Amino acid sequence: MAPPPDTATRPHSRPDEQVRLRSADGTTLFATAYGPPAAPTLVLVHGLGLSLDSWQQVIDELAGQYRVIAYDLRGHGRSGHSPTRDYSLEAHAADLAAVLRTMTNGRPTVLVGHSLGGAVILARTKHSLDGIAGVVFVGSAAAVVTVPGLPARGLPDPARRAVIRLWLAVLRTTAALARPMRHAAPVTNAVGRRLLFAPDDPDSAVDRARHSFLGTDPDVLARTSLASVRADHSRPARRVPVPALALRGDQDKEADTADTRKLLDRLPDGHLVTLPGRGHMLPMTDGCLVAEHITRFVAGDR
Repeated sequence: MAPPPDTATRPHSRPDEQVRLRSADGTTLFATAYGPPAAPTLVLVHGLGLSLDSWQQVIDELAGQYRVIAYDLRGHGRSGHSPTRDYSLEAHAADLAAVLRTMTNGRPTVLVGHSLGGAVILARTKHSLDGIAGVVFVGSAAAVVTVPGLPARGLPDPARRAVIRLWLAVLRTTAALARPMRHAAPVTNAVGRRLLFAPDDPDSAVDRARHSFLGTDPDVLARTSLASVRADHSRPARRVPVPALALRGDQDKEADTADTRKLLDRLPDGHLVTLPGRGHMLPMTDGCLVAEHITRFVAGDR
């Protein structure tokens, strides 16, 4: 379903702040803030191969009544690469901690994660829940969706490291070979639509996702992908006592029904909203609807 005409054509919100900050290992992160500084605070965490721009529809809807903070993950968008080539979830969690420390002034904050962003949020909660007032998972079950790490389980350390290096090489080569295809729109859009989108999602969203994903450094994609699939990252949800919402399209093949249910079962105060006819890329295809459910969640309408 395409966004309403007024949403599709109106000017985008302009950030009140654009900040470059440093994470614990020296990685430079690019972050933006929109809306009144004293308003309830939201921090948006995007998915693999995307950037904070994937949240633009959501930001446009929410910036008038919330302090909306969004940032580019390390190696994505306008953020810098890791000086040590560390793209583990722990590194991403440290980046989120740096954003919270720098941008929220200690105010209670609702974290909103799309796809990989949900796993990043849960990785952060393993270390601290300070300042986190709630969590929204958008098309995210924070769980394994593929199995590259499985062959290494139970092997001696040298063999395990060898298997991981092999998988990293396979993922990096695949990403590198796919990158030139970003200009072959008919092919790559067809693949992307089949994997990530619902049949009625707008072509413009598919096109933006293609450019973003295939424009991301293949090494970053490979290392982040490998880190994100080697374990079930929804387990920390058991230790998240704050209210949580899982927002899922019923045609989402990435955050599937079984993994989303597992996440909900682990969350002490989790709630599920299923969106008929929607796919995985909800912030880009249905930003108004995502913003509406975030507003209800923050208001306590669960």
